[in-house]
Amino acid sequence: MIMTPITTVAQRSHAAGNRRSDSPRRSRLARSQTELLTLYHAPLEEIEKKADTLRKEINGEIVTYNINRHIEPTNICHLGCTFCSFARNELGSPGAFRFTVEEILERTIGDEERGITEYHIVGGVDPALNLDYYTKLISSLKKNHPKITVKSLSAVEIGALAKRHRLSFRDTLERLKAAGAEGITGGGAEIFAPRVRRRIAGTKITGEEWLEIHRQAHRLGLFSTATMLFGHIETPEERIDHLLALRELQNETGGFRCFVPLPFVPSPGTPMAGCKPPSAVEYLRTVALSRIALDNFPVIKAYWPAAGVGVAQLALHFGAADLDGTVTEETIYETNQSPLTRFEIEELIRQAGRIPRKRR
Repeated sequence: MIMTPITTVAQRSHAAGNRRSDSPRRSRLARSQTELLTLYHAPLEEIEKKADTLRKEINGEIVTYNINRHIEPTNICHLGCTFCSFARNELGSPGAFRFTVEEILERTIGDEERGITEYHIVGGVDPALNLDYYTKLISSLKKNHPKITVKSLSAVEIGALAKRHRLSFRDTLERLKAAGAEGITGGGAEIFAPRVRRRIAGTKITGEEWLEIHRQAHRLGLFSTATMLFGHIETPEERIDHLLALRELQNETGGFRCFVPLPFVPSPGTPMAGCKPPSAVEYLRTVALSRIALDNFPVIKAYWPAAGVGVAQLALHFGAADLDGTVTEETIYETNQSPLTRFEIEELIRQAGRIPRKRR
């Protein structure tokens, strides 16, 4: 299969349009790596103003959120990511788990009454769970909860299933879609640069493979999100190249619904426990840079469980226009944040001078 090199910069486009849309869009600004690097190092007030102006142009004063349940079928995983405290080597290890489809369904009883709008299915790459398990899980969730959107598996898990069953990425995605999946998650992107992935991502798929899986998903009509785990060992240039690769794929397919910049949070007991996490200022600067670089993405998300509530609220002035919402049962991304209710989320948005809107 043909894969686009991750360092290719999208060609400049001047297509009109300044309202948020989920239809394919092309970047109007198409700033180069040099331009973005200069902006990254500009005074904070300058990059804030540029990002906020663009946010207003694309999203207006609306800030979206949703109420989702993270479904993590297993934390058994042998990929060996050096930042991960979620994975366990085998069932029986302290903290290890693997749920049956029936156990997961039992947890979801009453989700409509709780206001859940989305299932976010992601977990470890467990050799005991095959494609039949995941298609059964997805179809059962859709049967029991037809109005709840199913965003199923990351490109990492999809790539592993394709390899295990000797299927193409497209064939694997077709199986998931036929079961009822409407989109795929954005996890596993980390930083696309091979130098960085060799040091932090274990035996995960490459950056090129991540992009190709999302390309094939979009061609099948599945939506997806994109992420970037930043603030560890990557350089600003590698961070920007990651954004440019995403911008190019969005130019091609228009299938990304949002971008989530995830600040690195060191986990005790991991090889990267000693890495210093990014500061609040660096987080806000990266959110702003993401909005400017990815002007063809409908929305930039401030993921408050990682950034913290106060900093995520500030990010609404740095280009973000989605506050993610209430997250049920998140354990992959370690956080000390307490859950927020729908009313607390809406109040945070109003305090920032914006209009809250619940999304599916």
